[in-house]
Amino acid sequence: MTSKETPKKAYRASNSWIDSTSCRLCRAVGDTSRRKNIFKPSNRALLKIAEQICGHPIVYEVDLPHLICRPCERRLNNTVDFQKVIVETERSFHQSESSQTRFKRCVDVSPSISQPPRSRQVTCAAPSARTSLSFDSCQESRENIENVSPLQDDQSLKQQLNMLLREANKQLVNITRRDEPSVLRDGTYGGLSQETWMVEIVNELSTRCLAIAEILSRLLDCSMLDPGKKLPPICLIYSIIMFTRCHELSRVQRINTVTVLLTEGKASSNVSNRLTGIKYKSDTFLRLNILFERLNKYGFCLSISKKYVVLDDIGKQFLDHAVELVKSGRKFVFVVDNIDWEEKVHDMRKVHQNKSVHAVATSMVFTRVSSDHLPDDGPQKDIRTCNFCELVSMKEEDLKEIQKRYRILVARILIKKFPEFSTLNPTI
Repeated sequence: MTSKETPKKAYRASNSWIDSTSCRLCRAVGDTSRRKNIFKPSNRALLKIAEQICGHPIVYEVDLPHLICRPCERRLNNTVDFQKVIVETERSFHQSESSQTRFKRCVDVSPSISQPPRSRQVTCAAPSARTSLSFDSCQESRENIENVSPLQDDQSLKQQLNMLLREANKQLVNITRRDEPSVLRDGTYGGLSQETWMVEIVNELSTRCLAIAEILSRLLDCSMLDPGKKLPPICLIYSIIMFTRCHELSRVQRINTVTVLLTEGKASSNVSNRLTGIKYKSDTFLRLNILFERLNKYGFCLSISKKYVVLDDIGKQFLDHAVELVKSGRKFVFVVDNIDWEEKVHDMRKVHQNKSVHAVATSMVFTRVSSDHLPDDGPQKDIRTCNFCELVSMKEEDLKEIQKRYRILVARILIKKFPEFSTLNPTI
Protein backbone atom coordinates (compact mmCIF):
# COMPACT_ATOMS: atom_id res chain seq x y z
CA MET A 1 0.00 0.00 0.00
CA THR A 2 1.08 3.52 -0.68
CA SER A 3 1.63 6.05 2.03
CA LYS A 4 1.98 9.78 2.23
CA GLU A 5 5.74 9.40 2.00
CA THR A 6 5.51 7.67 -1.41
CA PRO A 7 7.04 10.00 -4.05
CA LYS A 8 4.67 11.41 -6.67
CA LYS A 9 5.30 12.08 -10.31
CA ALA A 10 3.73 15.08 -12.01
CA TYR A 11 2.62 14.66 -15.61
CA ARG A 12 0.24 16.50 -17.97
CA ALA A 13 -3.25 15.15 -18.40
CA SER A 14 -4.22 14.02 -21.91
CA ASN A 15 -5.86 16.79 -23.94
CA SER A 16 -7.90 14.64 -26.27
CA TRP A 17 -10.35 17.50 -26.77
CA ILE A 18 -7.68 19.70 -28.39
CA ASP A 19 -7.40 19.44 -32.17
CA SER A 20 -3.75 19.57 -33.19
CA THR A 21 -4.72 21.01 -36.61
CA SER A 22 -6.54 24.01 -35.14
CA CYS A 23 -5.09 27.51 -34.96
CA ARG A 24 -2.86 28.20 -31.94
CA LEU A 25 -4.25 31.75 -31.58
CA CYS A 26 -7.99 31.49 -32.38
CA ARG A 27 -8.63 27.71 -32.34
CA ALA A 28 -10.21 27.82 -35.81
CA VAL A 29 -10.21 24.52 -37.72
CA GLY A 30 -9.37 24.53 -41.42
CA ASP A 31 -7.10 23.33 -44.17
CA THR A 32 -3.61 22.72 -42.78
CA SER A 33 -1.96 23.25 -46.18
CA ARG A 34 -2.85 26.95 -45.97
CA ARG A 35 -1.41 27.48 -42.49
CA LYS A 36 2.03 28.29 -41.12
CA ASN A 37 4.05 26.86 -38.28
CA ILE A 38 4.44 29.74 -35.86
CA PHE A 39 7.48 28.14 -34.18
CA LYS A 40 9.57 27.99 -37.37
CA PRO A 41 12.58 30.36 -37.46
CA SER A 42 11.14 32.10 -40.53
CA ASN A 43 7.98 32.96 -38.55
CA ARG A 44 9.82 34.22 -35.47
CA ALA A 45 8.59 37.77 -36.06
CA LEU A 46 4.94 36.67 -35.94
CA LEU A 47 5.60 34.75 -32.72
CA LYS A 48 7.12 37.83 -31.06
CA ILE A 49 4.13 39.97 -32.02
CA ALA A 50 1.72 37.37 -30.62
CA GLU A 51 3.73 37.18 -27.37
CA GLN A 52 3.64 40.98 -27.02
CA ILE A 53 -0.13 40.98 -27.43
CA CYS A 54 -0.60 37.96 -25.15
CA GLY A 55 1.70 39.31 -22.44
CA HIS A 56 3.61 36.06 -21.80
CA PRO A 57 5.77 33.70 -23.88
CA ILE A 58 4.07 31.19 -26.17
CA VAL A 59 6.03 27.96 -25.72
CA TYR A 60 6.04 25.00 -28.08
CA GLU A 61 4.35 21.94 -26.58
CA VAL A 62 3.70 18.61 -28.22
CA ASP A 63 0.06 18.38 -27.17
CA LEU A 64 -0.83 21.91 -28.28
CA PRO A 65 -1.33 23.18 -31.84
CA HIS A 66 1.60 24.83 -33.59
CA LEU A 67 -0.13 26.25 -36.67
CA ILE A 68 -1.73 29.67 -37.25
CA CYS A 69 -4.47 30.42 -39.78
CA ARG A 70 -4.39 33.07 -42.49
CA PRO A 71 -6.76 35.51 -40.71
CA CYS A 72 -4.55 35.51 -37.58
CA GLU A 73 -1.47 36.04 -39.75
CA ARG A 74 -3.13 39.06 -41.36
CA ARG A 75 -4.11 40.42 -37.95
CA LEU A 76 -0.54 40.23 -36.71
CA ASN A 77 0.83 41.91 -39.84
CA ASN A 78 -1.80 44.64 -39.58
CA THR A 79 -0.73 45.24 -35.98
CA VAL A 80 2.85 45.86 -37.08
CA ASP A 81 1.74 48.14 -39.90
CA PHE A 82 -0.51 50.10 -37.56
CA GLN A 83 2.34 50.49 -35.06
CA LYS A 84 4.54 51.88 -37.84
CA VAL A 85 1.83 54.34 -38.82
CA ILE A 86 1.55 55.61 -35.25
CA VAL A 87 5.33 56.03 -34.92
CA GLU A 88 5.60 57.83 -38.25
CA THR A 89 2.69 60.12 -37.39
CA GLU A 90 4.19 61.11 -34.06
CA ARG A 91 7.57 61.76 -35.71
CA SER A 92 5.99 63.93 -38.38
CA PHE A 93 4.07 65.93 -35.76
CA HIS A 94 7.22 66.67 -33.75
CA GLN A 95 9.20 67.55 -36.87
CA SER A 96 6.51 69.94 -38.06
CA GLU A 97 6.40 71.53 -34.60
CA SER A 98 10.13 72.21 -34.59
CA SER A 99 10.16 73.42 -38.20
CA GLN A 100 7.29 75.85 -37.61
CA THR A 101 8.99 77.50 -34.61
CA ARG A 102 10.30 80.97 -35.50
CA PHE A 103 12.43 83.40 -33.49
CA LYS A 104 12.33 87.14 -33.88
CA ARG A 105 14.72 89.58 -32.32
CA CYS A 106 13.07 92.36 -30.40
CA VAL A 107 14.13 96.01 -30.76
CA ASP A 108 14.21 96.62 -27.01
CA VAL A 109 16.56 93.75 -26.27
CA SER A 110 18.67 93.58 -29.44
CA PRO A 111 21.84 95.69 -29.18
CA SER A 112 22.70 95.17 -32.84
CA ILE A 113 19.88 97.35 -34.14
CA SER A 114 21.08 100.90 -34.57
CA GLN A 115 19.01 103.63 -32.95
CA PRO A 116 18.41 106.94 -34.77
CA PRO A 117 20.25 110.00 -33.44
CA ARG A 118 18.52 112.07 -30.84
CA SER A 119 18.66 115.10 -33.08
CA ARG A 120 16.48 113.31 -35.66
CA GLN A 121 13.87 112.06 -33.22
CA VAL A 122 10.69 114.01 -33.82
CA THR A 123 8.53 114.98 -30.89
CA CYS A 124 4.95 116.06 -30.97
CA ALA A 125 5.70 119.38 -29.21
CA ALA A 126 8.41 120.51 -31.64
CA PRO A 127 7.90 119.14 -35.14
CA SER A 128 10.84 119.08 -37.50
CA ALA A 129 11.09 121.65 -40.26
CA ARG A 130 12.74 119.21 -42.67
CA THR A 131 10.71 117.64 -45.47
CA SER A 132 9.87 114.09 -44.35
CA LEU A 133 6.98 111.74 -43.78
CA SER A 134 4.81 112.58 -40.83
CA PHE A 135 1.97 110.48 -39.49
CA ASP A 136 0.68 113.08 -37.09
CA SER A 137 -2.04 114.06 -39.53
CA CYS A 138 -3.47 110.55 -39.32
CA GLN A 139 -3.81 110.67 -35.55
CA GLU A 140 -7.30 112.10 -35.64
CA SER A 141 -8.61 109.59 -38.15
CA ARG A 142 -6.99 106.78 -36.18
CA GLU A 143 -8.80 107.90 -33.04
CA ASN A 144 -12.10 107.96 -34.93
CA ILE A 145 -11.55 104.43 -36.18
CA GLU A 146 -10.74 103.23 -32.68
CA ASN A 147 -13.93 104.80 -31.36
CA VAL A 148 -16.07 102.81 -33.82
CA SER A 149 -17.42 99.57 -32.32
CA PRO A 150 -16.50 96.46 -34.33
CA LEU A 151 -19.82 94.85 -33.37
CA GLN A 152 -21.86 97.28 -35.47
CA ASP A 153 -20.98 95.56 -38.74
CA ASP A 154 -21.61 92.11 -37.21
CA GLN A 155 -25.02 93.19 -35.98
CA SER A 156 -26.04 94.47 -39.39
CA LEU A 157 -24.89 91.25 -41.02
CA LYS A 158 -26.80 89.21 -38.45
CA GLN A 159 -29.93 91.24 -39.14
CA GLN A 160 -29.66 90.65 -42.88
CA LEU A 161 -29.02 86.97 -42.32
CA ASN A 162 -32.02 86.65 -39.99
CA MET A 163 -34.22 88.34 -42.57
CA LEU A 164 -33.04 85.89 -45.25
CA LEU A 165 -33.59 82.89 -42.98
CA ARG A 166 -37.09 84.07 -42.03
CA GLU A 167 -37.98 84.44 -45.68
CA ALA A 168 -36.56 80.98 -46.45
CA ASN A 169 -38.52 79.45 -43.57
CA LYS A 170 -41.71 81.09 -44.82
CA GLN A 171 -41.19 79.65 -48.30
CA LEU A 172 -40.44 76.18 -46.94
CA VAL A 173 -43.61 76.23 -44.83
CA ASN A 174 -45.67 77.10 -47.91
CA ILE A 175 -44.16 74.18 -49.81
CA THR A 176 -45.19 71.71 -47.09
CA ARG A 177 -48.86 72.71 -47.37
CA ARG A 178 -51.25 70.26 -49.01
CA ASP A 179 -53.34 72.84 -50.85
CA GLU A 180 -50.40 73.46 -53.22
CA PRO A 181 -48.69 70.03 -53.18
CA SER A 182 -44.98 69.81 -53.77
CA VAL A 183 -43.44 67.51 -56.37
CA LEU A 184 -41.73 65.74 -53.47
CA ARG A 185 -45.16 64.57 -52.25
CA ASP A 186 -45.63 62.35 -55.31
CA GLY A 187 -44.55 58.98 -53.91
CA THR A 188 -46.57 56.86 -56.31
CA TYR A 189 -45.12 54.47 -58.84
CA GLY A 190 -45.54 57.05 -61.60
CA GLY A 191 -43.57 59.62 -59.63
CA LEU A 192 -40.80 57.16 -58.76
CA SER A 193 -40.41 55.87 -62.33
CA GLN A 194 -40.47 59.26 -64.03
CA GLU A 195 -37.10 60.17 -65.56
CA THR A 196 -37.54 63.97 -65.23
CA TRP A 197 -38.03 64.06 -61.47
CA MET A 198 -34.79 66.00 -60.85
CA VAL A 199 -35.81 68.68 -63.35
CA GLU A 200 -39.17 69.02 -61.60
CA ILE A 201 -37.46 69.48 -58.23
CA VAL A 202 -35.13 72.20 -59.55
CA ASN A 203 -38.06 74.00 -61.20
CA GLU A 204 -39.97 74.00 -57.91
CA LEU A 205 -36.88 75.18 -56.05
CA SER A 206 -36.36 78.05 -58.50
CA THR A 207 -39.99 79.21 -58.54
CA ARG A 208 -41.38 78.55 -55.06
CA CYS A 209 -38.30 78.73 -52.83
CA LEU A 210 -36.08 81.51 -54.16
CA ALA A 211 -34.14 82.03 -50.91
CA ILE A 212 -32.99 78.40 -50.66
CA ALA A 213 -32.23 78.37 -54.38
CA GLU A 214 -30.01 81.44 -53.99
CA ILE A 215 -28.20 79.93 -51.00
CA LEU A 216 -27.57 76.59 -52.71
CA SER A 217 -26.45 78.23 -55.95
CA ARG A 218 -23.90 80.34 -54.04
CA LEU A 219 -22.65 77.43 -51.93
CA LEU A 220 -22.33 75.04 -54.89
CA ASP A 221 -21.15 77.75 -57.31
CA CYS A 222 -23.68 77.01 -60.02
CA SER A 223 -26.79 78.40 -61.66
CA MET A 224 -30.25 76.97 -61.11
CA LEU A 225 -31.04 77.50 -64.78
CA ASP A 226 -28.21 75.17 -65.84
CA PRO A 227 -26.79 73.25 -62.85
CA GLY A 228 -25.11 70.61 -65.02
CA LYS A 229 -23.41 67.85 -63.02
CA LYS A 230 -24.47 69.51 -59.75
CA LEU A 231 -28.14 68.73 -60.39
CA PRO A 232 -28.20 65.48 -58.29
CA PRO A 233 -26.59 67.03 -55.16
CA ILE A 234 -28.94 70.03 -55.36
CA CYS A 235 -31.97 67.73 -55.50
CA LEU A 236 -30.61 65.57 -52.66
CA ILE A 237 -29.91 68.54 -50.36
CA TYR A 238 -33.31 70.08 -51.01
CA SER A 239 -35.10 66.74 -50.53
CA ILE A 240 -33.32 66.10 -47.21
CA ILE A 241 -34.32 69.54 -45.95
CA MET A 242 -37.96 68.99 -46.88
CA PHE A 243 -38.04 65.37 -45.64
CA THR A 244 -36.71 66.52 -42.26
CA ARG A 245 -39.51 69.09 -42.05
CA CYS A 246 -42.31 66.87 -43.37
CA HIS A 247 -41.99 63.09 -43.81
CA GLU A 248 -44.73 63.10 -46.43
CA LEU A 249 -42.30 64.77 -48.86
CA SER A 250 -40.38 61.53 -49.35
CA ARG A 251 -40.19 61.10 -53.11
CA VAL A 252 -36.37 61.13 -53.30
CA GLN A 253 -36.05 59.02 -50.14
CA ARG A 254 -38.32 56.38 -51.68
CA ILE A 255 -36.20 56.31 -54.83
CA ASN A 256 -33.01 55.90 -52.77
CA THR A 257 -34.58 53.16 -50.68
CA VAL A 258 -35.69 51.10 -53.67
CA THR A 259 -32.85 51.63 -56.15
CA VAL A 260 -29.77 51.85 -53.90
CA LEU A 261 -30.50 49.75 -50.80
CA LEU A 262 -32.74 46.99 -52.14
CA THR A 263 -30.67 44.09 -50.76
CA GLU A 264 -31.15 41.55 -48.01
CA GLY A 265 -29.05 38.93 -46.25
CA LYS A 266 -29.64 35.23 -46.93
CA ALA A 267 -27.90 33.47 -44.04
CA SER A 268 -29.85 31.04 -41.90
CA SER A 269 -28.13 31.66 -38.55
CA ASN A 270 -29.73 34.18 -36.21
CA VAL A 271 -27.79 37.16 -34.89
CA SER A 272 -29.06 39.56 -32.25
CA ASN A 273 -28.06 43.21 -31.99
CA ARG A 274 -27.15 44.00 -28.41
CA LEU A 275 -27.65 47.73 -28.93
CA THR A 276 -31.20 47.62 -30.30
CA GLY A 277 -32.35 44.22 -29.07
CA ILE A 278 -33.58 43.28 -32.57
CA LYS A 279 -32.92 39.77 -33.84
CA TYR A 280 -31.56 39.58 -37.40
CA LYS A 281 -30.79 36.67 -39.73
CA SER A 282 -27.09 37.21 -40.35
CA ASP A 283 -24.19 39.60 -40.02
CA THR A 284 -24.90 40.95 -43.51
CA PHE A 285 -28.52 41.65 -42.62
CA LEU A 286 -27.40 43.26 -39.36
CA ARG A 287 -25.02 45.59 -41.15
CA LEU A 288 -27.74 46.41 -43.68
CA ASN A 289 -30.18 47.37 -40.94
CA ILE A 290 -27.60 49.53 -39.19
CA LEU A 291 -26.85 51.23 -42.52
CA PHE A 292 -30.56 51.86 -43.06
CA GLU A 293 -30.90 53.36 -39.58
CA ARG A 294 -27.96 55.72 -40.07
CA LEU A 295 -29.01 56.91 -43.53
CA ASN A 296 -32.60 57.31 -42.36
CA LYS A 297 -31.37 59.44 -39.46
CA TYR A 298 -29.54 61.66 -41.97
CA GLY A 299 -32.64 61.90 -44.19
CA PHE A 300 -31.15 59.99 -47.10
CA CYS A 301 -33.69 57.16 -47.23
CA LEU A 302 -36.64 55.64 -45.39
CA SER A 303 -36.39 53.22 -42.50
CA ILE A 304 -35.99 49.48 -42.98
CA SER A 305 -39.66 48.84 -42.21
CA LYS A 306 -40.86 51.42 -44.76
CA LYS A 307 -38.92 49.67 -47.51
CA TYR A 308 -41.52 46.93 -47.67
CA VAL A 309 -44.32 49.51 -47.78
CA VAL A 310 -42.75 51.04 -50.89
CA LEU A 311 -42.40 47.60 -52.47
CA ASP A 312 -46.07 46.86 -51.72
CA ASP A 313 -47.09 50.14 -53.40
CA ILE A 314 -45.07 49.27 -56.50
CA GLY A 315 -46.51 45.75 -56.55
CA LYS A 316 -50.06 47.13 -56.17
CA GLN A 317 -49.49 49.25 -59.27
CA PHE A 318 -48.61 46.19 -61.34
CA LEU A 319 -51.41 44.18 -59.75
CA ASP A 320 -53.99 46.82 -60.74
CA HIS A 321 -52.62 46.75 -64.28
CA ALA A 322 -52.89 42.96 -64.31
CA VAL A 323 -56.53 43.17 -63.18
CA GLU A 324 -57.30 45.56 -66.03
CA LEU A 325 -55.73 43.17 -68.54
CA VAL A 326 -57.78 40.26 -67.19
CA LYS A 327 -60.98 42.32 -67.43
CA SER A 328 -60.16 43.11 -71.04
CA GLY A 329 -60.02 39.41 -71.87
CA ARG A 330 -56.28 38.81 -71.85
CA LYS A 331 -55.01 35.50 -70.53
CA PHE A 332 -51.89 34.88 -68.50
CA VAL A 333 -49.65 32.10 -67.27
CA PHE A 334 -47.38 31.85 -64.24
CA VAL A 335 -43.69 31.45 -65.01
CA VAL A 336 -41.59 30.01 -62.17
CA ASP A 337 -37.81 30.20 -62.28
CA ASN A 338 -35.48 28.81 -59.63
CA ILE A 339 -31.75 28.92 -59.05
CA ASP A 340 -29.51 27.01 -56.67
CA TRP A 341 -26.05 27.99 -55.52
CA GLU A 342 -23.61 27.14 -52.77
CA GLU A 343 -21.97 29.67 -50.49
CA LYS A 344 -18.58 28.57 -49.16
CA VAL A 345 -17.05 30.23 -46.12
CA HIS A 346 -13.41 31.24 -45.99
CA ASP A 347 -12.84 30.28 -42.35
CA MET A 348 -15.04 27.31 -41.43
CA ARG A 349 -16.16 26.93 -37.83
CA LYS A 350 -18.87 25.14 -35.93
CA VAL A 351 -21.34 28.02 -36.35
CA HIS A 352 -19.96 29.10 -39.72
CA GLN A 353 -20.40 26.34 -42.29
CA ASN A 354 -20.95 26.06 -46.04
CA LYS A 355 -24.57 26.25 -47.10
CA SER A 356 -26.77 25.73 -50.12
CA VAL A 357 -29.27 28.43 -51.11
CA HIS A 358 -32.41 27.94 -53.21
CA ALA A 359 -34.22 30.95 -54.67
CA VAL A 360 -37.53 31.00 -56.60
CA ALA A 361 -38.96 33.85 -58.69
CA THR A 362 -42.57 33.91 -59.93
CA SER A 363 -43.96 36.20 -62.60
CA MET A 364 -47.18 36.63 -64.60
CA VAL A 365 -46.88 36.65 -68.40
CA PHE A 366 -49.84 37.87 -70.45
CA THR A 367 -50.44 36.77 -74.02
CA ARG A 368 -50.00 39.61 -76.48
CA VAL A 369 -51.71 37.78 -79.38
CA SER A 370 -54.96 35.96 -78.70
CA SER A 371 -55.04 32.28 -79.69
CA ASP A 372 -58.62 31.45 -78.70
CA HIS A 373 -59.75 31.12 -82.33
CA LEU A 374 -57.08 28.52 -83.13
CA PRO A 375 -57.84 24.81 -82.71
CA ASP A 376 -55.78 22.92 -80.19
CA ASP A 377 -56.46 19.36 -81.41
CA GLY A 378 -53.34 19.30 -83.65
CA PRO A 379 -51.28 21.28 -86.17
CA GLN A 380 -53.24 22.86 -89.03
CA LYS A 381 -50.50 22.50 -91.65
CA ASP A 382 -47.04 21.13 -92.07
CA ILE A 383 -44.55 23.86 -91.16
CA ARG A 384 -42.16 22.72 -93.88
CA THR A 385 -44.64 23.27 -96.73
CA CYS A 386 -47.02 25.94 -95.43
CA ASN A 387 -47.00 29.56 -96.56
CA PHE A 388 -46.31 31.95 -93.72
CA CYS A 389 -48.46 34.69 -95.28
CA GLU A 390 -51.48 32.42 -95.10
CA LEU A 391 -51.11 31.99 -91.35
CA VAL A 392 -50.35 35.61 -90.50
CA SER A 393 -52.30 38.35 -92.21
CA MET A 394 -49.76 40.94 -93.39
CA LYS A 395 -50.09 43.97 -95.60
CA GLU A 396 -48.02 44.63 -98.67
CA GLU A 397 -46.23 47.49 -96.91
CA ASP A 398 -45.17 45.18 -94.08
CA LEU A 399 -43.73 42.65 -96.52
CA LYS A 400 -41.70 45.33 -98.32
CA GLU A 401 -40.35 46.60 -95.00
CA ILE A 402 -39.29 43.07 -94.00
CA GLN A 403 -37.54 42.55 -97.34
CA LYS A 404 -35.72 45.86 -96.94
CA ARG A 405 -34.45 44.92 -93.48
CA TYR A 406 -33.27 41.53 -94.70
CA ARG A 407 -31.30 43.18 -97.49
CA ILE A 408 -29.65 45.54 -95.01
CA LEU A 409 -28.79 42.62 -92.70
CA VAL A 410 -27.24 40.61 -95.57
CA ALA A 411 -25.27 43.66 -96.77
CA ARG A 412 -23.79 44.22 -93.29
CA ILE A 413 -22.69 40.59 -93.11
CA LEU A 414 -21.06 40.81 -96.55
CA ILE A 415 -19.20 44.01 -95.66
CA LYS A 416 -17.94 42.51 -92.43
CA LYS A 417 -16.74 39.26 -93.99
CA PHE A 418 -15.62 40.59 -97.41
CA PRO A 419 -13.98 44.04 -97.51
CA GLU A 420 -14.57 44.17 -101.28
CA PHE A 421 -18.22 44.91 -100.61
CA SER A 422 -17.37 48.10 -98.75
CA THR A 423 -18.93 50.05 -101.63
CA LEU A 424 -22.31 49.05 -100.18
CA ASN A 425 -21.77 51.22 -97.10
CA PRO A 426 -23.71 54.24 -98.43
CA THR A 427 -26.73 52.07 -99.16
CA ILE A 428 -27.07 50.78 -95.62
